Amino acid sequence: MRSRFLTALRDDWRVLVATILGMSLFAVLVTVVAVLWTRPSAPEGEEGTEESLLGENARPQLPNVGIDDLAVPNEGRRLENWTWQRYRTPGNPWDEEEVDRFWVDPKEPALEYLGTRNDEEVERILQNVP
Repeated sequence: MRSRFLTALRDDWRVLVATILGMSLFAVLVTVVAVLWTRPSAPEGEEGTEESLLGENARPQLPNVGIDDLAVPNEGRRLENWTWQRYRTPGNPWDEEEVDRFWVDPKEPALEYLGTRNDEEVERILQNVP
């Protein structure tokens, strides 16, 4: 039975394609008719006005706000009354012992860095000398 069905499909593929296309066209037509049928109609007498085209709920209702309703700060007065405020209390100055614990003489690292750089540069220059 299955082989007869497949043979019929193979022989009548044009009929199958035409049936599928016809059913699809019918479904599209039914959908278009349903959308047009259920669409609300425009009110009579107000044809062409913007409000009638947009509908009642298309525009949001905004509150009426005047210039007197806004609180605008006076920036000039705020800047005149500005004073410097400390964010932390300053500590006591360090004594000689505390400074010596963390002090590094800048000559030593600078001489070490420059010496290393100069040695590398000399090696690079002399590398190609026979």
